[in-house]
Amino acid sequence: MSAEIPAEALALRSLVRADQTLELTLDTVPVPQPGPDEVIIRVEATPLNPSDMGLLFGGADMAAGAVHVCNSTSADFMPALIDALRATGATLAFDAIGGGRLASQVLTGMETVASAAA
Repeated sequence: MSAEIPAEALALRSLVRADQTLELTLDTVPVPQPGPDEVIIRVEATPLNPSDMGLLFGGADMAAGAVHVCNSTSADFMPALIDALRATGATLAFDAIGGGRLASQVLTGMETVASAAA
């Protein structure tokens, strides 16, 4: 199956400013034309590994300016998480810890919010 190669695509860029705020942007970049022995693979989505997050976020203060900060060790974590999910409409999450119960808790929270809205 052959598809037309787009001239441009999006690339994720991160910048930690002097005040330690993180700026994430999607920049339009040119798509290179493949050589005779090369292929271009279109990537629709990809996860980020927890070890890569340190590189992406660097020294940013991740709580600066955040409206919802949920502490997974707090007794009220699930209600706070569900409130944050309801308020933001988030349907995408990242488990920075990598393992344990957090991924299940986030998915359960998302299902709770989606079920209540149905």
